Amino acid sequence: MHNTTDLLIQSLIFNFFIDLVPLLVVTLIAWLILSKVLKRYELRANEKLMLERENTTLLQKRVDDLNERLVGIEKLLKEVE
Repeated sequence: MHNTTDLLIQSLIFNFFIDLVPLLVVTLIAWLILSKVLKRYELRANEKLMLERENTTLLQKRVDDLNERLVGIEKLLKEVE
């Protein structure tokens, strides 16, 4: 009687782990896929951020140049008056 109970418990535990293996495999595959997708998304976001920073720097240079020209024009107008 004791041996059959032990055998039944071992069988149930074995079946539980056998049923658990596919779930673990699917979870692992899903995690790997999601991590790759997120890494790609992060790389694209970083590239986009770098381009925006470069664009901002160029626009700031243009604004500074226009400001210098405007100051020069204002000086000329004051001299003419």
